[in-house]
Amino acid sequence: MEMELTALHWIYVVFIALIIGFMVKRRDTTLICIIGIFLLALVATGSLASSISGIFNSFIFAITELMSTILIISIIVAMSTVLTKSGINDVMIAPFAKFIKNPTLAFWVIGIVMMMISWFFWPSPAVALLGAVLLPVALRAGLPALGVAMAMNLFGHGIALSGDFIIQAAPKLTGDAASIPVGDVIAASIPLVITMGVVTTLSAFILLKRDMKLGRIQPADNEGLVQDQTISEDLLTLAQKKFLPFSFRLPFCWMLWHCRF
Repeated sequence: MEMELTALHWIYVVFIALIIGFMVKRRDTTLICIIGIFLLALVATGSLASSISGIFNSFIFAITELMSTILIISIIVAMSTVLTKSGINDVMIAPFAKFIKNPTLAFWVIGIVMMMISWFFWPSPAVALLGAVLLPVALRAGLPALGVAMAMNLFGHGIALSGDFIIQAAPKLTGDAASIPVGDVIAASIPLVITMGVVTTLSAFILLKRDMKLGRIQPADNEGLVQDQTISEDLLTLAQKKFLPFSFRLPFCWMLWHCRF
C-alpha cells in the first residue's frame, strides 16, 4: 500500500526543519510553532476560523498532556536556583573536587557527578550547580574548558537525560505518544543508553587526550570562564548548608516520583 505525500506532510517537514534551525541558532521557537500549527490547520480545513481555533485547541491539548512535566520543570528550576543563590551547591559539590588531581580524573569525575545530579535535577539546572564549583578546579588540574563541557554534556544531556530513570518525564512523553507503559520504555532504553554512553564517552575522552597531546587544545585561564553569581553568605550558616540538602532530598524525590504522572 502506497501513501501519497500531500501538502500537509511537506509543511510539517519544513517547519520541523525550521524549528531545529531556530534551536541551533538559540532562538525562541514559540512563534514558528504557532505559525506552523496555523498553516497545517488552514491547509487541512480550508477555514480561517477553524485554523485560529486550532491554535487555541493545541494550547489546551499541550497543557492537558504536559502539565505534570511543566510543574516538575518549574519546581526543579526553582530549587536549583535556591541552591545556587544560597551557596548550598558549593557545599554539595565541594567533596568531589578533592578527587580532581589530573585531566583524566577531572573528565571522569565531573562526568559521573554530572550524571548523578542530572538524574535528580536534569542537565540544564545541574550545569549551574556544578559549573561554578568544578570548572575552576578542572582548569587547575589541566583539563581544558572544552573537556569540561564535553563531560557535562555527554554524561548529562546524553546519558542521564536519555534514560531519565529517576524523574521519568522524558520516557513518559515517549510512552504516551506510543500508548505504552513508562516501564516498558525505560526497560527498552537501558541497553541503548549503556551502549551509547560507553561509545560516546570513551570516544570523546580518547580524542580529547589526543588533541591535548598534539597541542591542538590548550588549558585555558580561569579568568572569564565562570560567570559571577550572587551568593547570600549570611542567608545560611555552614551547618545549615550541610544539613538542608540531605533533609530535603527524600521528600523532594518522593514528590517528583508521584507528580510525574
